[in-house]
Amino acid sequence: MKKKLLTTAMLAALGGVGTAHAVNVNPDGLGQVLLFPYYTVQNGFVTSVHITNTTSQTKAVKVRFLEGKNSREVLDFNLYLSPYDVWAGRVIGDETGAARLQTVDTSCITPRYLASAGEPFRRFEFVGDSVSEIERTREGYVEVIEMGTLDPDTPPGSYAVHDATGVPDSCTDLVAAENSGSVSSNISAPTGGLFGSGHLIAVNSGIRTSYDAVALDDFLDTAVWTGPGSLSPSLASVNTFATVVDGDELYTDLGEVGGRPIIDRVSALLMKSSINNEYAIDAFRAAKTDWVVTFPTKRFYVNSSPVEPFSSPWSSTSSRSCDDITFEYWDREEQGRTPQGGDFSPQPEIQGFQLCNEVNTLTLHRDGTDADDHRLFGAEYTAAALAIENGFDAGWMQMGFTSDPIHQIVMDDGAGSLVTFAGLPVIGFAAMSAVNSVSVEVDGLTVYSAYMGSLVHKNEKMITSAPATP
Repeated sequence: MKKKLLTTAMLAALGGVGTAHAVNVNPDGLGQVLLFPYYTVQNGFVTSVHITNTTSQTKAVKVRFLEGKNSREVLDFNLYLSPYDVWAGRVIGDETGAARLQTVDTSCITPRYLASAGEPFRRFEFVGDSVSEIERTREGYVEVIEMGTLDPDTPPGSYAVHDATGVPDSCTDLVAAENSGSVSSNISAPTGGLFGSGHLIAVNSGIRTSYDAVALDDFLDTAVWTGPGSLSPSLASVNTFATVVDGDELYTDLGEVGGRPIIDRVSALLMKSSINNEYAIDAFRAAKTDWVVTFPTKRFYVNSSPVEPFSSPWSSTSSRSCDDITFEYWDREEQGRTPQGGDFSPQPEIQGFQLCNEVNTLTLHRDGTDADDHRLFGAEYTAAALAIENGFDAGWMQMGFTSDPIHQIVMDDGAGSLVTFAGLPVIGFAAMSAVNSVSVEVDGLTVYSAYMGSLVHKNEKMITSAPATP
């Protein structure tokens, strides 16, 4: 049977939505893990990433940038946030075609500070794929995992603490402490309290939008520290059970069924049967809409076995792993359409409606127009598109994920029931831009007026619970 939602008083006593030491999506935006669904340097955009420590402790944090086709790591480092610190960096394009990370922030980074020109993203992890050019690093997403806490009053935690001028005590000594094992021997369990934001800025186009990172709390109950360059900890390093909220229902103490990977605990938190959001594509305002649809746990399935809840393994030959989806859209006056197969592009590689990357940048455009002319973010390596029938210039759309047995995760609640989550684990947002077509003059000059905004996807869940078969 479903477990009833805890009372408000009990939730307050626990300090959040989840039970103690149960990984959960924190609706208040604070956590041990932050998932940033998108970065891009296409079409004149740069992406700024901000990470904030709201606690009085020094935090050791793994920051990992992943490209968008198969979540291959393109850059990672260890970041040490002093109490109440904010780290800010920006992803830009460079002359080689790659993406590059720049920062002027003084917070300690290991193995070394980033050069003033920035640190180029790497392609080592996908060099064997059919799509292996360095430009593949230009679109992707970011994950941030708190590895543990350090005492800010004593070394090595004090090395990261800023003085009155905003400079850390000694990042050089912190690097030495990592190499000597002093960090790993003095680190304590993570405590959360991180929040993050992403900012997509196209200066030449005069547009900018921002989003909040998705926060997972109670991800680890012990410190899991690794040196810079390590592929761990990852989302598969979760060592607590999962708690999922669905309306007035609470599912607690969820663990993977025997033989299933532990990443199921994270995927269950993010499983959705559909996502809903707005769009605007009218010609009068030159309106553009891109939906960002990111599957942050997909790589743990399609690069190994079992593949479910996804449909097919990653193919290095075609550089894709595809899943069927459905669409329905409505205008603002209740008129709706269910597009038929063939509207989805690019063609002819994809027949019907499928998403084939781990980050998917879906451009909505008017039927009869070229999708490439309407790509807000200029996506190439994560690009998809959907033609919208003429006359449906603005409204809302639902993207559905099939609920067949392939697209399901079954979890054990430890109390005799199996809980089934249907759909796919997904995060993301819709971004919309427009241009004021009416000339505006200020002090005799014609002013160009462009604007942009984003809306997080609204989600639906399909969760069922039944007694386990004896």
